[in-house]
Amino acid sequence: MEIKRFNEMIDYIEEHLTEDISLEDIANFAYFSLPHIHRIFKDLMDYTLKEYIRKRRLSEAAIDLIYKDMKVIDIAIKYQYNSNESFTRAFKQLFGVTPVEYRKNEKLFGIVPKHNIKKEGKDLKLLNEIEVIFEQFRHNPSTFNLKMKLSQYKEKVIEEVKSNNYNKDSVNFAVEVLFRIGQHEEMINIFNQYLTKELDVEDEAWARYNLFMLKRKATNDVKEDLVSLFEWIISNLPKEKWYWITSNASMMLDIFLIKDEDKLISIIDYIRKYSIDSPENRHIRFETSRSLTLAYYRNKQYEQCLQELDNLEKIVNEDHGDINYYFEKGEFFNRKMMVAYELKDLYLVDELINKMVHLIDDWRINFNDLCTKYKNKPKVKYYFRSYEEVNQNREPYKAFRCINHNFACILYHLKRYKLAITYFEISIDLKSQLNPYSCGLYLGSLWEVTKDKTVVANKILEQKRLLENNPNYWKRVPELKQLTEDNQFKKLIYQ
Repeated sequence: MEIKRFNEMIDYIEEHLTEDISLEDIANFAYFSLPHIHRIFKDLMDYTLKEYIRKRRLSEAAIDLIYKDMKVIDIAIKYQYNSNESFTRAFKQLFGVTPVEYRKNEKLFGIVPKHNIKKEGKDLKLLNEIEVIFEQFRHNPSTFNLKMKLSQYKEKVIEEVKSNNYNKDSVNFAVEVLFRIGQHEEMINIFNQYLTKELDVEDEAWARYNLFMLKRKATNDVKEDLVSLFEWIISNLPKEKWYWITSNASMMLDIFLIKDEDKLISIIDYIRKYSIDSPENRHIRFETSRSLTLAYYRNKQYEQCLQELDNLEKIVNEDHGDINYYFEKGEFFNRKMMVAYELKDLYLVDELINKMVHLIDDWRINFNDLCTKYKNKPKVKYYFRSYEEVNQNREPYKAFRCINHNFACILYHLKRYKLAITYFEISIDLKSQLNPYSCGLYLGSLWEVTKDKTVVANKILEQKRLLENNPNYWKRVPELKQLTEDNQFKKLIYQ
């Protein structure tokens, strides 16, 4: 069975986990006999097709137990169990605890992720081990040390990409892992080796773009490389793909480093000229316009930023039914809020805050429908930092966390401390991972509102991981400056 057909069969199973699907239905879909599927599946997966379906249903049930406010019996019925007893028995057999005990733990463990095969033979085991780690991180981002878990695989993935002669799938798999453990030099080496092969133009563009983005981390002098890359893109890629390069905010900021005004204007003209009005390209046009607003904002070109925000709003409003609509609208409000504040238009700031509050309320009401819509959308295979990746639908949970988190940070800078606390705490309730910067803003807001040392100290202690990694992160917050030398406060934290 070819890998593509096998993966299509897995996708079919995933789409029907909550339905009464028979093994014969799967065989008919895959156009293979049931014995043949059983034999191939057992060889590739180390367990039977029936076992895989059972483990996937129970794994999805475990995720629902942790992240959804549903009764155990309702989750059991959703995943095709007729009674609480049969569900509990099967659940305990896989996870070693009952559903009720699993929910009390409040953390995912033992999850069997969806298995998509990207490689043959021995590579499959390595892939599935790493997929399990990614799955655990996706559902426990605030407590799961992804970098530490993946670091043990560094040598394995490098050896694997060599043994596969640097084919694109193995290169992509390796750089996804290496990126998450900060091995940028190894990624550069892999892409350089990949570029020595005979490639089609889009694969070469993918490698050139990733190489540039990796090298820019190591040096501030990127202007010459950027112009060279952009000229290569314009000369070799179809026009509708040029946007892929400019959809990255870092790349757009680099463009503004070019002091040659003619070249700068020329590149921005290209960006605008080929804003192709098609549903397939809308997400990339949004990302590019969003990046351009950030570049104008960072360069204090506020009037140009407002003009580009008008363009951004038009792109957002092209499709109110798009899965990304709430994210895009929220990003538009956040960006415009920042510009309005810089221009001292406080009336507009208040108006945008109110619109944002209503948008988030509406978003939360429609959240489950968006998740269902996202799950049922066909998934397109994409590669690391590729055109297809940028043009993908955003996963609703991550999209909401991102916009809500950014809104809270902006409210802090607007000195709307009480409202900022509300949205920081929504992020915390979502088990979103506050970084040292945003957690500092949250603590600063708490202090401004409460002036209670115990409250602030307790919140610092609650973010145990941040305190362990960087004991002094909170000292950088202006609002907390007076507490840095307060012995009573320090005793509350470091007792």
